[in-house]
Amino acid sequence: MENEFDILNGTDEFPYPTSIVRTDFKNFDDEEIDEFLYKNHRFTSMDVLIKELSDLSKNLNQTLLDLVNNDYHDFIKLGKSINGGLDLINIISGDLKGFKLELISYKNKFNTGYKSINNLLVKRQKLIELKTSGKLCLLLHDQAIEFDNCIEEKNSDLSTQLKKL
Repeated sequence: MENEFDILNGTDEFPYPTSIVRTDFKNFDDEEIDEFLYKNHRFTSMDVLIKELSDLSKNLNQTLLDLVNNDYHDFIKLGKSINGGLDLINIISGDLKGFKLELISYKNKFNTGYKSINNLLVKRQKLIELKTSGKLCLLLHDQAIEFDNCIEEKNSDLSTQLKKL
């Protein structure tokens, strides 16, 4: 007798079958469907359960179809509203491609200019080295002449001294 009392959830009244409604599945939490039906609808006949679940399935399918159709209609509206936007995007894309080519051209010119400047700086450095070498050669030449002059002067002084002797 105690077992029967547990089945009736602590009451001694016979439970009436309840219909399955959409909100029954709101807190479903991945339970096994058999366990869910046993807890909530065990006193409902199988024929009624099958009919109610079929009706719920049809209702959910129709709701899903309505949602898709509504969203599809909005999607079509959006597509029509941006129809002129594609032409604008193509125009801007063409302008951007032209701008990109222009930038590449300027980049190439700058790279060529940098290479030319670098070559000129290398040549300038070589010219500075040549100029320095030239100045050193002139200085050495002047010192050699001065040395020759000093030697001649010493030789002439020495030869006059020798003559005096």
